[in-house]
Parts: sequence; structure tokens; C-alpha cells
Amino acid sequence: MSVDPGVRPPDSRPVAVAFSAPALNGDEKIALSDFTGRPVFLNFWASWCGPCREEMPDLQAFSEAHPELVVLGVASQDDPADSREFAKQVGVTFPLVVDTDNSISEDYRATGLPVTVVIDADGKIANTWFGPIGPGQLEDFAAQLI
Repeated sequence: MSVDPGVRPPDSRPVAVAFSAPALNGDEKIALSDFTGRPVFLNFWASWCGPCREEMPDLQAFSEAHPELVVLGVASQDDPADSREFAKQVGVTFPLVVDTDNSISEDYRATGLPVTVVIDADGKIANTWFGPIGPGQLEDFAAQLI
């Protein structure tokens, strides 16, 4: 669980590290810059991670309820085939990428899973939530960023 339930003041937010990674479906590459101007909830997960499996339906519901925001999943430390199968089972429709060399996880200090990095519309990190995130906390962050 994060130690800080709110977002950082805008003047103290570090710039999010830019990245481009293969889409989990293998069709294309997705870059963080593709979502410039919109808040992004960057979620690090794996199919073998129990808490990740529990939070994924909440992330999907949140994504559907907030089209003005972006939920971007990063499959980390996982076999892409397993990640794809799990995402299909849950019915995930938000974009998913594969962290093939663990560099995105390292850049965002996502050493354990799950981790959700909340990035504001200006591309700055408003908060990092370590551990499973629930609907209430997602909505709290969204209310502070919209």
C-alpha cells in the first residue's frame, strides 16, 4: 500500500520516463507519449501475481468508466503468452505492453508487483502506489487529476 494516498503538488512532480514497448497483442509498439495530454494510470502486473489478478477487473472497470483517462498495463516478469491469456480471460480492453527487458520496471522502480504509477496530463508522476489498488483509490486519484 502506498504511504501517500494523495497526489504530489504539481511543482514537486518528477517527469515520467519516456518509453516505447511492444504491444502485448504483438501488433505495434506503444509509447507513453501516445497519451500526451491525458492522465495515465501505468500499471505493472504479471499473470502469476495473485494481487495483480485480483486488481485487474477493477482496472478494467475503471478504464471503462473513465474514457478521459488512460489505463496502460505493463506486463512485467511474465511470459507474454501467459499475459495474453490472462488479459483475454479478464476481458481487458485497455492498452497492454510487454516489458521485454525489465527496463520500464527498473525506470519506474517497480521492483514488486503490482505497482501503479499515476501520471498527470503534463507527463509528470503524481504518485506511485505499491501493492494492489482498489476502486476507491483509483477514483480518488482520478478526482485529483481531472
